[in-house]
This record gives sequence, C-alpha cells and structure tokens, in this order.
Amino acid sequence: MIHVGLSLMIEEPFRRAVLPLFEAGVVDALEYSFEIGWGRHPGPDLLPDWAEALLDHYAEAGRLWGHGVTMSPFSVHAPHHDRWLARVAEECRRRAYVGVSEHHGFMVAGSLDGGAPLPLPPGPAAAATAVAALRRLAEATRTPVGLENLALALAEADVHAQGPLLAEVLDAVDGYLVLDLHNLHCQAINFGIDARALLLAQPLSRVRCIHVSGGSWSEPSVGGRARRFRRDTHDHDVPAAVHELLHQALPHCPRLELVVLERIGFTLEGPAAGERLREDFMRLRAAVEGHGASVPTPQAHEAHAAQAAADDADERVLHHWQTQLLQRLLEGQPPETIRAALLADPELRPLHAHAAGLDLHALEVARALVAKWRPTTSRHGHRGRDYRDDGGAS
Repeated sequence: MIHVGLSLMIEEPFRRAVLPLFEAGVVDALEYSFEIGWGRHPGPDLLPDWAEALLDHYAEAGRLWGHGVTMSPFSVHAPHHDRWLARVAEECRRRAYVGVSEHHGFMVAGSLDGGAPLPLPPGPAAAATAVAALRRLAEATRTPVGLENLALALAEADVHAQGPLLAEVLDAVDGYLVLDLHNLHCQAINFGIDARALLLAQPLSRVRCIHVSGGSWSEPSVGGRARRFRRDTHDHDVPAAVHELLHQALPHCPRLELVVLERIGFTLEGPAAGERLREDFMRLRAAVEGHGASVPTPQAHEAHAAQAAADDADERVLHHWQTQLLQRLLEGQPPETIRAALLADPELRPLHAHAAGLDLHALEVARALVAKWRPTTSRHGHRGRDYRDDGGAS
C-alpha cells in the first residue's frame, strides 16, 4: 500500500491549512525534517504542542519518516558530522522512524558553510564520500537511509550524471531514493531536457518515497543577459507538469511506500492558499489510488560518459574543488570569475573538463542561494531554519 502524507511545518498558517486534512483522516503518514526544531532559541528545542502530538502519533503508528537537510553527505571534510549525527541519533531514540534520508550534494567544506546543498563533480571520490557518510547515518539511526535527488545543477553534465551516481551510492548501502519530482521538473526546464527521459534515468527501483511540491522562477543575469530559471522554493502550488510526472512515475516505482506533499508553512496565509494546498493533496491521493500495479523499468545509463571527466579526481582534489567553489560563492565573486579560477587552478586539473562545462547562469543562482542561506551563526552553535529555498535541492 502506498501512503500519502505531508512534510511537517510548524508555522500557524500551515496548521490552519492542513487541519481539515487531519480531521478527515486522509493524511496517512508524516515526514519530518529534524532541523526545523533545532536551534530556534538558546534553550532546549521546542516544537508547538500540536506538532509534538502529530510526531508522536505517526511514530507510534509506524508512519513517521525522517529527512535531514544540513548533513552534507557528499562533503569530503565536514567537521560538524559528529554533532549532527549525535542529534539525529537522539531523535531516533526518542521516536521510531521508518527511514532517514538526506540530500544529494554538499554544503560544507571544512570551516566553510554555504547553507544549502550544491552539486559536485561525479566520480569515484564523490561516491566513496557519500557511501561512508550514509553508512555512518545508518549506524546512528539504525534505520534504512536514503538520498533525495538535487534540482540545482551547475552544468548539464550534473543533470545526466546524478541518476547513475545516486544508483552507485544507494546500491552500496542498500539505501532508498527520495524521488523529488519538482526537482526533476526544474532540471528538465533549466537545461532543456525531456522530463520523462530524465525520470527514467533515475534508479527508480530504489524509490521508496516521492516528493511533490511547487516552486518559483528567477531571472539570473550574467553579462547583461538574463535567463529564466526554475527554482525549487516550495512556496507555490504544484504545477500541472509535476502532477503529470507523478502519474508517469507511479508505474515504474515498485518499492514506493510514500508520496509526500511539501509546502513552506508561512506561504499559506489566507484561506485561498490553504484550499489550494488541500486540493493538491487530494490530487495526489487520487493519483495514488488510481494507478495500476507497478512494474519494474529498465534503467537508463546515459550519464556514465559524463562521469569519466572526474574519474581521476581523488578525495584531495574533490575537497579542493568544494573549498574553492564554496569560498568564491561565499565571497560573491561573479560567475565568470569563478569558472575562470577553477579552470586556472592546477590542483583541479582532473576536473578542468567539468569546470569548462559550468553554466554561468546556474552559477549565478548558486551565488544567490549561498548569499541567502550562509549561516549567520555557527552550525555547531545551534543554527536552525524553518524552511528551505534551496534553488532546487529539496
């Protein structure tokens, strides 16, 4: 049986919008991003009583799923991992979770913290880094672990390489894929790729959870030329194209257990927004209830050639890439400067082919993203956030 659930937000507009769904008994499961309750004030973590009650109820029913946003599992060097894992382990001792997932990408490079997941060159070093991180996550949580596909891509090569890289990592840890359909929608639009082909290039046999959400548009400008760019901001209704992607995905995900609707809580001000959220939710239920038996689908492998460019990059090179890219984004350097600097760096020679393919408008989106989400307080000093505008990460 496939459950249909919500990603828990704790703002009052969210509570008002979803209360009729809970009262009607149509919310089968709940997904909770741990960091929502972390670091909101100097004292102990505190969620509203109604949110605590929901978490307890769904945990006791065996229908509570965990989802992290700040672990940064693809970071070669992430000093915060020990503390982050300790907090998640504590959460999992407090309540029973079906599984715990994180995001493809990195946001930390040593002491540098960009605050949101960023794509990285694929290859053996990236895979090994993520496998090690997920094994630690599984040990800490004692649950199955998974990864969510990223929407922000800095090059078309990132788009094509993501599916095979996720497959390699998840195969190594017997993990599951959180398939975010709006993230796929963003990549398809931003790089002119057929959305169905992109869907079928993912490791669909490992999908246990599907995310559905809306987003927004931005117009990054480089050299005086603006380009429309789709962002995974979780602040609008679900586009018709994403509803259609769900219908296409359902028959190809034989292990699917959960479809989750995501929406930032404070964007639901007013009765009309709440009504549209409930309509989106019921459309998801109708799609799940109406789909036929799932069948396995052959997996596409178009991205293997894209991985070759990074095959010679060891963990040292990958860490240097992460450090240089993140430092320059944090400094607000122009996209042209960032790409040129990466291409001129002799230590990054194994990744020069990847650097040459970086999309300048995508780099501008990444720069804006880091400017918005760079921590104002240390991750180790209890920084929390209520929602995600990850440019397509979540």
